[in-house]
Amino acid sequence: MIFQPVTSSAVLDELMGKPYLIVFFPKVTVNRCLGFRHEIDDLCWHLVSENLPNYTALRQGWVTYLQTTRKVKVSHGVAFFKCGVLKMEMEGFDLAKFKETLKKFDPHNPNDPPEPAAKKKGCCECVVV
Repeated sequence: MIFQPVTSSAVLDELMGKPYLIVFFPKVTVNRCLGFRHEIDDLCWHLVSENLPNYTALRQGWVTYLQTTRKVKVSHGVAFFKCGVLKMEMEGFDLAKFKETLKKFDPHNPNDPPEPAAKKKGCCECVVV
């Protein structure tokens, strides 16, 4: 599995160059990120079972960077991927249960990222959870 922290725009460029990438960004402070990672285990292992191990986690600052400079569509703090690439691989995954798990985790955290101001055409599609 690849869990590569994004520490610079060069690292982000490298990740964006991969044929597929799923990104999780914490809805909590950095200190509580491990708890969030536990909540996404089911999705991570589903992707690993489909031999799609490229994923990473972003801090809030990088989410803002993606939205403003890359025009990436991000929604509700969980995941996006290159246009259409992972749709088939998501089949069989209980997305509804995953949504409920995240809601129970911390539904009103003040560190949640803001919703995108407008839907913009971007390089990625968003899994809306």
